[in-house]
Amino acid sequence: MSYWLGRAVRSVWRGPFYIGELSRPVPIGEAILKLLEILWRLFIIVLMLGLIAVGVAWVTPILFPPLSERLTEQASAQYYDGTAPVLRLPSTNGKAPVEEERCNERWPVKVRFHNSSSETINAIHFSIKATRPGYSTNLVVGYPTYETDLILQPSQSMWQCISVPVAEGYNAKSLRYDVEVQWVDTLE
Repeated sequence: MSYWLGRAVRSVWRGPFYIGELSRPVPIGEAILKLLEILWRLFIIVLMLGLIAVGVAWVTPILFPPLSERLTEQASAQYYDGTAPVLRLPSTNGKAPVEEERCNERWPVKVRFHNSSSETINAIHFSIKATRPGYSTNLVVGYPTYETDLILQPSQSMWQCISVPVAEGYNAKSLRYDVEVQWVDTLE
């Protein structure tokens, strides 16, 4: 197998203009063929570099997705207008459990972000999608975008209450909310 692979690589590298060593004195025909051989090898090198560049550009976002995609995976949104029972968060310092703050009727959708990267986030620009369970149509009116400028250190979480306008005739409490991060500004 390696014999045939090596032979194939050699034949492509040599190309259609390969003439081997030049004889002395060099006839004009052999000089032209040698020049074509060199141009062929330059073409092969440029082609290989181009293929490597395209491969790296294609694989890099898969192996190292942008921070906005990673943040979208960590983000969540839910309707939490304060009428639901109080959530008790476990204490981290040995004291009594802490009550989670609620949103209100004016700002009823609670959006959470968690920074799982090693970068400090300066601002997050995002939008919300509201759908009925089992459906994919976005019921948000006007497709507003939101921004939070709370600095989020690595491994920190934050939440924010926002108002999301939904189409008339739909109960905002019964909708499913998803966060889509447009872009993230990081501290450099």
